[in-house]
Amino acid sequence: TLAGGEELVDGKTYFFQVRAYDAVGNKSAFSGANYFWVDLTDPGDPTSLRVNGSAADPIYVNTPSPTVSWTKPAGTNDIDHYEVKVKSDTSCVTLTNLVAAATVTSTAYLAPALNDGPGYWCVRAVDLAGRTSGWVLGNTVVIDTVPPTTPKLAAIATTFENATPDAAPALDNVYTIGLSIKTETGATYQVRGGH
Repeated sequence: TLAGGEELVDGKTYFFQVRAYDAVGNKSAFSGANYFWVDLTDPGDPTSLRVNGSAADPIYVNTPSPTVSWTKPAGTNDIDHYEVKVKSDTSCVTLTNLVAAATVTSTAYLAPALNDGPGYWCVRAVDLAGRTSGWVLGNTVVIDTVPPTTPKLAAIATTFENATPDAAPALDNVYTIGLSIKTETGATYQVRGGH
């Protein structure tokens, strides 16, 4: 039994019951017990934030709907859900430049289709008492769904060893062709040939 004015302890479970008294002092049995838990502590922050399983920052993906994920805060068993924001800026606490927002009970979220370019995402934990962790900014995701332009051959230089340019190809002839290729910055190339 708690004394009047006694302070409740964080992390402890309590219960209460009620019974009635009439005017002459007769009393009923106690009601069933209602239990409650005192939670005065915010949950820890989610950790190990990833996009499509990678912690690379930035991470480049060729799908418009990446999956973001995280790990439950350490030492907490009372997480009720997580709040996730996808934004076009790095401010987790504001609603400006908000692209998508969701409440999820798992530790992953499939983002809706996003436009090509950089995007940012944040997550926070909410416990059973409604207390929240801090917002945590995840790794930057760069959406790139557009294939590079077709390369253009800008110059061809040819040299021949052990053969003349007009000769029929032979197994011991060596032909060297130098190519200058122009396409978008950062693209890699696959060169193929045939006759």
